[in-house]
Amino acid sequence: RAIWRGVVTFANIRVPVKLYSAVSEQRVKFHLLHDQDEVRLRQQMVCDLEDKPVPREEQAKALHVGDERFVLVEQHGDLMEPVLTLRQYLPGG
Repeated sequence: RAIWRGVVTFANIRVPVKLYSAVSEQRVKFHLLHDQDEVRLRQQMVCDLEDKPVPREEQAKALHVGDERFVLVEQHGDLMEPVLTLRQYLPGG
């Protein structure tokens, strides 16, 4: 998309001109690799209590509100926006 549009005139010749930004914003993404064989590493979520991997379908998002208490964020039905429900999370119980 042009940031400026105009016309440059040389004698009897009019030339339409568009000015574009010379810099574009791009993100650089890094990947973690095993340095010995250069293979990508996978991230695995592990339960602190059971010390076992937790499958994605059993994972929940929550906001930390202090002293081992969290507010779970759940999506109900077909709603596009998550609905906040208050629950107390106590490790092991």
